Amino acid sequence: MAHAGLPSPGCSSWSARSSTGGIGELSRTLTDATGGRELGAALTLPVGSALLSGIIGNIPYVATMAPMTADLVKDIGAAGDSHHVLWWALALGADLGGNASAIGVSANVVVLGVAERNRQLISFWQFTQCGILVTLTTVLISALSPACRRSTTGAFPPTMAPRFTQRPKPWPRRRL
Repeated sequence: MAHAGLPSPGCSSWSARSSTGGIGELSRTLTDATGGRELGAALTLPVGSALLSGIIGNIPYVATMAPMTADLVKDIGAAGDSHHVLWWALALGADLGGNASAIGVSANVVVLGVAERNRQLISFWQFTQCGILVTLTTVLISALSPACRRSTTGAFPPTMAPRFTQRPKPWPRRRL
């Protein structure tokens, strides 16, 4: 099913768009909009992701944005860094943006169903009013945290994931 004018990843127009360079064109537009600067992209990506993820489901949104984020990371000069700050920006924006409306994430629909079953009716607009306030607050904090870190230390925060210097040992196999 297409969301907000975007085809789903499984449909043929999606394949046509990616094979004809549509994703690359959108990636270049995003790079141009941020000036190719890491800080600009780190501030723009979570805010834009939050806005779109509140309307589009966050899973189709991230599936659409993943190749564009990979291109943006490459254009900035950090190709191959799977823990780059822009991946965190995409994840935070898409995750927190889903709280803006009842259709942003499936858990919101479940909450409305449970509330209705308990005779506590919450309308779509009541949910959205509260959701937008929560989303604005959390996205603002998450978007500004890398910028604050950079302004005080001159560098983006180190990755949260540990980097292994040695390959971890495999799990022992158990015989059945």
